[in-house]
Amino acid sequence: MQNSSEIKDLVISWIVMGLCYSYDLDLTNLILGLPIYLIAVGLSFFAHELMHRFAAQKLGYVARYKMWTWGLTLALISTILSGGRAIFSAPGAVYITYGSTYSWRDPKKDEVLISLVGPLANIVLAIIFYPLSLGEDIISITAYVGFAINSSLAFFNLLPIPPLDGSKIFRGNMLVWAGLMIASAYLFFFF
Repeated sequence: MQNSSEIKDLVISWIVMGLCYSYDLDLTNLILGLPIYLIAVGLSFFAHELMHRFAAQKLGYVARYKMWTWGLTLALISTILSGGRAIFSAPGAVYITYGSTYSWRDPKKDEVLISLVGPLANIVLAIIFYPLSLGEDIISITAYVGFAINSSLAFFNLLPIPPLDGSKIFRGNMLVWAGLMIASAYLFFFF
């Protein structure tokens, strides 16, 4: 169950990330573009973080999203300094603690499962968005933005650099990590 603090953290992170991704829009395109980016970022960001949360809870852990103010600040600074071309962000994370059923769990195996569902959600969304992005109407434009954001989030989060998801997956199962990394790299670099 979400509390008001978690909802506030999710909404603030979502809005900041939406503003970062839409930064390079000119004033004319901002009126139409900002809602498109907010929708696409919202679907991407919420899917990623809430999949971590739901997986952890399903495995018997207590999990909640907390924003990271410095990570959001980094996103804003990198966006402004790069003119919107490079967004380095760590808006927050799902923090996990032991629940009442954790004693029979394998925490290392669970960490891999919990870590992989976020990037996997982004890969699946990118695959869903791609065919929808091939037109020229508002839905196609939104789908294209959704594809671009999801493919970049999946690739970035799968880098095997702590504390990113990729480092935990790589440490726990290199074959699973390699499969996800190849899929995300293909979507990110070749589409």
